[in-house]
Amino acid sequence: MERVIQEGHCPEQTFLCLPLNAPTTMGMGMVWGFLDFLKENHPTWTGRLVVACGSNPGYVLSALRHGIKRCIFNGHPEALKKLKDIAQQKGAKVDIPTGVVL
Repeated sequence: MERVIQEGHCPEQTFLCLPLNAPTTMGMGMVWGFLDFLKENHPTWTGRLVVACGSNPGYVLSALRHGIKRCIFNGHPEALKKLKDIAQQKGAKVDIPTGVVL
């Protein structure tokens, strides 16, 4: 992503996918700061932030509380169903991992 930004290319529909534990190790302030940087330097960027939460439902709940609108969760199917309901109430989405994330 850094190279894309340095070269002045930032596809408008880019998904910024944070790896597991990124918000807890970097802090949400850094995450929001990075998003602000992208929006300031690439005003046409309308991409989305996706947080990979692994199999930990607590990570999903925390991300939703911080205003994240899309999470990836690969835990128990019953937990996924409940998390999807909670996310929907907040205008967010929780999915299972599919495809390749670069």
